[in-house]
Amino acid sequence: MKKKRVKNNKLKNGELKIVPLGGLSEIGLNCTAFEYDDSIIVVDAGLMFPEDSMHGVDYVIPDLSWLTENAVKIKALFVTHGHEDHTGAIPYLLQSVNVPVYGTSLTIGLIAKKLQEFKGLEHRKLITIKPREKLKIGKFLIEPIRVTHSIIDAVSYGIKTPVGTVLITGDFKIDMTPVGEKLDFERFSAYGAEGVDVLLSDSTNSLRPGHTPSEKLVGKAFENLFPKIKGRILIVTFASNVNRIQQVVDVAIKNGRKICITGKSMVKNCEIAEELGYLKIPKASMVGVKSINELDDNKIAIITTGSQGEPMSVLSRIVNDEHKTIKARHGDTVIISSNAIPGNERSVAAVVNMLYKKGVDVIYEENAFVHVSGHASSDELKMMMSITKPKNLFPVHGEYRMRARLAELASQVGIDGKNIIMADNGDLVSLNGEGEIKILGKVKTGRVFIKEKNPSSIDLNIIKQRNKLASNGIVFITISVDDIKESLAISSKAIGFLTKELFDEFKTDIENRAADKYLKLLREKIDLETALMKINRDISKFISKKTGFSPFVETTVFHR
Repeated sequence: MKKKRVKNNKLKNGELKIVPLGGLSEIGLNCTAFEYDDSIIVVDAGLMFPEDSMHGVDYVIPDLSWLTENAVKIKALFVTHGHEDHTGAIPYLLQSVNVPVYGTSLTIGLIAKKLQEFKGLEHRKLITIKPREKLKIGKFLIEPIRVTHSIIDAVSYGIKTPVGTVLITGDFKIDMTPVGEKLDFERFSAYGAEGVDVLLSDSTNSLRPGHTPSEKLVGKAFENLFPKIKGRILIVTFASNVNRIQQVVDVAIKNGRKICITGKSMVKNCEIAEELGYLKIPKASMVGVKSINELDDNKIAIITTGSQGEPMSVLSRIVNDEHKTIKARHGDTVIISSNAIPGNERSVAAVVNMLYKKGVDVIYEENAFVHVSGHASSDELKMMMSITKPKNLFPVHGEYRMRARLAELASQVGIDGKNIIMADNGDLVSLNGEGEIKILGKVKTGRVFIKEKNPSSIDLNIIKQRNKLASNGIVFITISVDDIKESLAISSKAIGFLTKELFDEFKTDIENRAADKYLKLLREKIDLETALMKINRDISKFISKKTGFSPFVETTVFHR
């Protein structure tokens, strides 16, 4: 596997530059740029949900500054599908780069709705494309290729350039009995016959052996479960999984239940899918949230959000008795028809535990077949590589262990290890006319932390400070100087650090030390800002030796 950087080897004219800006060390942030001569096309611009240590962060996007700096070269953004980990950063990119966005109809519908939430982006150019519809943009010839995923209208992209052909799979699975579209074997085979120089392949499920089960099996599970359930049914799933929602609707109607769709994202996505003809719900079978309590419990099925334990989701508000209409009660059945995104496991477990405490029967992936993944497992990944026959493999979309496993699978289907490139986010990868791929350098990338409805991002140092505050607390020291009497008084207070009784044991020592340090620095004629920084550092070290904690120390001086 290639990982070594090539030194003193600048990119030459006539070479293709591939720049992953996200998605190579995480689940999410998917964004890859392709540059040839003076033209750049971008595939996807996604977000990821915050980790537990990212206090006060709503979501994370890639650092898009390299794209902003090269805005004049960017000709188009192509989107593989409508999931947030591929579309969530698009509004932030379009705020600084005004380029057309290409995607299939549902994808464009979801993006259009998202842009309405951002002032000034309502009229950006969104272009609907169809699978097999080839587009010439600069020196790039781009073809969307139908794939099966957990959201409809997903595509891969074949990208032909003067130096070779690249395939970027996006998210996919090989489902021979899908609910909806089947992967376009014919086009992938055709690319394999013509010659693929680089395959950028989804790696998410590479650690799972065998095949990912078919979506139709989930429908069969619903058909078996619904007749046995006597009380209310709440189905919690991803708002984007239109095929899953349709299966729930069909089974609910068959079992004489009315359907209530609730949750902002669920309602929005279902409206878009219905407008485009992807979702069919008879109006006579629909009821509003306010009508739920007027129906017998065995006559209602509620489809909603909250499968990841999100604090503001409908399910979380129901669990915490914060929902205006729906209250969880004994006899309800909640079907969680999804899996926990990595990092959300604890939040999901907390919600499940609360449901059980309220006497609710909970059915989820671990105790029933109510969810299947939308990503290819190891045998399907090997099948994709066997069909497309790439000269070089570039594992993407996954944590490093997932991408490394994909590299192992590649060796099983005959791809030479020297033709597998294990790049990192920000690596500048080149492909020349001889089909050689290598890493030439690095561009600026990273993570940007977003607080919803806040116009600016959250600095990484702020995140680090919040983590330290959460772990160690803060100590406030106030030095009051009486200029007339040439004396000073000092006080201190601790928050999130030790109990008042324990802190009082060190309080006098801390205050005396701070006073001595202040007077010493004053005699040395150190400026106040530097003096306070030195005091804070000294007191923090002193407290650390005494207690093992390293709290923030904030010292303030004022003159009376």
